Amino acid sequence: TSDLILANCSGSTFNSMLSANDYVKSVSGTCSGTNISTITLVPKKEGKGVFAVEYLQKGSNWVNGNLQRGDVVKIYYEAPKDIAEDENIRLNFIPKVGTPTLTQFLTPNVIATERVYLYP
Repeated sequence: TSDLILANCSGSTFNSMLSANDYVKSVSGTCSGTNISTITLVPKKEGKGVFAVEYLQKGSNWVNGNLQRGDVVKIYYEAPKDIAEDENIRLNFIPKVGTPTLTQFLTPNVIATERVYLYP
C-alpha cells in the first residue's frame, strides 16, 4: 500500500496528479523550489465544503479512507462558508467501527491571517 500523491514540484512548475472529478473542479498550486507551498482545490459544488485527510500515523488495522483505532490524521478542510471570529465549530468523526466522537471548539476572537490552525 502506498500514499496518494496529489502533486509535486519540478523547479517552479506545479504538477497536479489529481484531476477534476465529481467533487473537485480544479487544482492549482505554487512551488518554493521543489516543495509545494500551497495547494488550492476548487469544489464543483459550492456550499458543500471540501476536505482531504493526511495519515500521519497508521494504526494496526489501517484501511484507506476509514478512521481506525490507532490512526493519527491531519485534516485539511475548506468550509462551505467563511468561518468567523468567535464561532463555535463542531466536527463529528464517525469511525467504521466504534463510537462516533464529536469535537467542538471556538475560533479565536481575532483572526488576522487567511489561514488559521484550529484545534480543540
